[in-house]
Amino acid sequence: MRLERPLRHFTPPHGWMNDPNGLVWFEGEYHLFYQHNPDAAVWGPMHWGHAVSTDLEHWTHLPIALAPDASGTMFSGSIVADHANTAGFGKPGQTALVAIYTVHDPDGKQIGNGRHESQALAYSLDRGRSWTKFECNPVLPNPGDTPDFRDPKVMWHSPTRRWILSLAVGDEIRFYASPDLKQWSALSRFGRSLGAHGGVWECPDLFEVRSDDTGETRWVLFVSLNPGGVQGGSGTQYFYGDFDGVTFTPAPECLAQIEKHGALWLDFGPDHYAGVTFANLPEARPRPVMIGWMNNWQYGQAIPENGWRGAMALPRELSLKRVRDGFRLASRPVKFSTQASISEPAPTSLALDHPCADILIQARLTAPHGYFRLTLSGVNAHPLTIDFNGAKCQYAVLRDEPALARLQGFAGTFFAPRLTDAAHVSLSVHLDHGSIELFADDGLTPITLTHFSGGMFDRATLDLSDAIIERFDMARASLHPHTEDTGDRISAVLRNT
Repeated sequence: MRLERPLRHFTPPHGWMNDPNGLVWFEGEYHLFYQHNPDAAVWGPMHWGHAVSTDLEHWTHLPIALAPDASGTMFSGSIVADHANTAGFGKPGQTALVAIYTVHDPDGKQIGNGRHESQALAYSLDRGRSWTKFECNPVLPNPGDTPDFRDPKVMWHSPTRRWILSLAVGDEIRFYASPDLKQWSALSRFGRSLGAHGGVWECPDLFEVRSDDTGETRWVLFVSLNPGGVQGGSGTQYFYGDFDGVTFTPAPECLAQIEKHGALWLDFGPDHYAGVTFANLPEARPRPVMIGWMNNWQYGQAIPENGWRGAMALPRELSLKRVRDGFRLASRPVKFSTQASISEPAPTSLALDHPCADILIQARLTAPHGYFRLTLSGVNAHPLTIDFNGAKCQYAVLRDEPALARLQGFAGTFFAPRLTDAAHVSLSVHLDHGSIELFADDGLTPITLTHFSGGMFDRATLDLSDAIIERFDMARASLHPHTEDTGDRISAVLRNT
């Protein structure tokens, strides 16, 4: 099966990639670091790969930021801009970028000492181009009560004027505080009896979000889970409520939603995991922006590869929306450049003259049980269908790829709830080589899937029942490569894409 490099989704130049790390905006650049094995297209000794962008669309690969050393390999973490020089890594008036990451000691894991994951620091004084590891690492040693002690996400908490660290420990989140990023004290614990369990909790993120509807703000806590996700394998749940600088407290309506519906999921597809938000965003971006890994640990190391394996989902803006029983988190892709829109009055079929495209459907139900099906098809391509079922108040995506049916959890129908009762239904579909991202009802129900259909989709067709299509159009994505590099290897790959 020929694997084309995506045009709109970030991929590594070569080798393996998983979790996004250290997302930070600094001096006009968005920095994306990521878990990376540069030597093979499977998980292995973890490094931090690195790329930068000025617009979240075009990325430039930079040299590896953090590499394994005598203490272990470089697991996930975060980066902050230390404007007040609290850690003392910069000169007076100089802002250091400080990475807080997990050191994973494979030898300690092998002998079973239970302390093989600890938290460490590195810093950069040249806009992230080079990194120096702190000589007194680790700054947060493993206390020894659980081997899973990882993925620090750090933020500055203005009301208490200190740094707050969220850490995944077994199947709970622990919070710590520090005045200088070096000395950490324990604050509180969250989650042992709440939300989805069944696997290890990973990649927490704590941040404030504003409601588009009411203007209210809530604290949101991301928790990735593997296994035990909404579609099996990997998934990311969230909670919303209040954080007072010591304790995260879910809102009563959040607890009621979990009691009634189960966990609240960030994405209802099988292929969105370990998403985290950017630190230090400029005022021009008032909403949090996140990136997630577009894969699933059930089959992530067995999907097709072509010298590289793994991609990031599109960057998304986050907001809260009021629904029938509380708030839900909505996520929508950051605006991308497109070519001229192709639109017809209420069509039922569109030709896709390029595999990378955005399809927008806006429908009005003429009865509560209205229904429509979008079928993507093409020569030598296994069809992919997307259903809306008003009677069941749900969406469904059928991914049926015979060549990959042997992979646990890959083929099948993936259901997602509709979270609004509105008569108008909107569905935004973003196609690229190897993936489909759906955003239903203005981002309330996102569904992310990888796909390797064996051919290119060249037609989108609608079947209707008790619904009127008010808009059905397609805009071609920009056709330029999404990454740049000064090295011959990646440049050659992109020229051949």
